[in-house]
Amino acid sequence: MNPTTHSPVIGAERDLELLKEADSYVYTEVDGHKLQAHFFLPEERKENMPVIAFFHGGIWDNGSPTQFVPQCHHYAHRGMLAVTFEYRTRGKFNGSPEDSVHDIQSAILRLRQNHHQLGIDPDRIVVMAAGAGAYGALCAAMHPEVLSDDDFDSRPQAVIALSAIVN
Repeated sequence: MNPTTHSPVIGAERDLELLKEADSYVYTEVDGHKLQAHFFLPEERKENMPVIAFFHGGIWDNGSPTQFVPQCHHYAHRGMLAVTFEYRTRGKFNGSPEDSVHDIQSAILRLRQNHHQLGIDPDRIVVMAAGAGAYGALCAAMHPEVLSDDDFDSRPQAVIALSAIVN
């Protein structure tokens, strides 16, 4: 039996490795926490690109935006702007489910507000999310209380909910 000479990258090292091709920015700061968005750009950037935004699962306790890095590569390769967002969880930020929903709404609103700089169509934002992230995305799409400014609000055009925590 040959001993393993190289262990796989895990934890924070793994996250850094997965995000090395992303353009990462702070999309909001709340309660002293800087929340990041990790953008994966298509090779050929066009004006008015559609966006697919990802929100990880984790039962509001944990989870990582790196959950959807392979999907970000997939959609960016096909000409969409793909972005995976961090939101407040209990384990990392002492956040509540309500905080998570607010952060997801904030992320979608920020995409719209910055659509000129990003080269995206603010009316073609799709969210794909899992577990608690899917619950938050559905709330962002259907809740009567939305975040908004004079021009935009925080509702996506479509939600793909994977294992959403809803009945």
